[in-house]
Amino acid sequence: TVHSSHASLRNDCFVGNFSVLYDTICEHNRKLSNVAALFNVNTLTALQQRSLSQELGIEVYDRYMLVLLIFKQHARTAEARLQTSLAELMYYRQRVRFHGSANMLVNLGQRESFIKRELEHIQRHRKRLRQKRHGLQLPVVAVVGYTNAGKTSLIKKFTNSEKLTPLNQLFATLDVTCHEGYLPRLSKVIYVDTVGFISDIPTQLIASFRATLEDALAADQLVHVFDVSHPDLERQCETVLETLRVIKTSAKLVDTTVHVGNKVDLIDEADQMISRAERILGRSAISASSVTGQGISDVLQKIEESTINNTGRRNVKIRCPNGGEAYTEIFRQSSSVENVVADDADLNYTILEVVLTAAALNKLRSRFRSHQDVSFL
Repeated sequence: TVHSSHASLRNDCFVGNFSVLYDTICEHNRKLSNVAALFNVNTLTALQQRSLSQELGIEVYDRYMLVLLIFKQHARTAEARLQTSLAELMYYRQRVRFHGSANMLVNLGQRESFIKRELEHIQRHRKRLRQKRHGLQLPVVAVVGYTNAGKTSLIKKFTNSEKLTPLNQLFATLDVTCHEGYLPRLSKVIYVDTVGFISDIPTQLIASFRATLEDALAADQLVHVFDVSHPDLERQCETVLETLRVIKTSAKLVDTTVHVGNKVDLIDEADQMISRAERILGRSAISASSVTGQGISDVLQKIEESTINNTGRRNVKIRCPNGGEAYTEIFRQSSSVENVVADDADLNYTILEVVLTAAALNKLRSRFRSHQDVSFL
């Protein structure tokens, strides 16, 4: 690695440590057959990239292009490929604006418009799916975090799904995927696996994945997963908070986010690393391991409690006749049944303690308002 300040960038090339960079690359070229240079800036201008490539005699990349290459490698679905293509087009449009022909700019513009229309179609489809989930009263828990923090691994642990295959690599997940899980007091929940965040990501890349991020914004609950074993832990946590701010996450979701320190099995000083993360996050975090299962029950309990509050569910006690119409309907409407006990005052009655959505509670009150034998305690 050769370090050079951003101030040393001039219009066409680098100065300052350029001779050191050139010598380093020549040395690598003698040892290796395939050498490229990555400049750790968001974007190089077309002139800078061309000049550097010619002078160094190798391929030259900036951060934007590096992330794009990784995205293209992992784009498996039509949506992910469209999003990656849009990000790539936006990158190249900037580069040919002053050097490309008018026809080229028109063609790029038409292609960009086509991709945006396709993504809008996907966005509308996702909206319909969200409305369907909302109609079914299924709580949605979106799992977010820095790339390669272990989000997919944790969801696999939450759901015991054999279909999920976590990968130890950057941006292994580029598509939103939904996975059914269960919590004791909520019955079914939907876990949403999201694309990982990265520091200093250009805003155009975030915009390209807007449809993906909207699923996280529409969730009832956020779970932020971070890697306690990573040496740059604090910066990764800062990046996640900043990205949530940039994509306009609601204050309610941010304030109620469940923070999970994953991979505690990889280090001995997990408690100290959790404390470091908590100072950045301003919230307490739960230690966990998707490999050993440590802390998973604590994480699920916290997710359950927070999701119940966020979705307006309530613990309600209802007294009703044994096995009657009300008894059956209460079971049908409940997210979960906490307790069932006989009424000591009259054994023909049962007292049910259940978790209900606001809509389900209103429905039960309305339906059994005239029933003298049904009481909401």
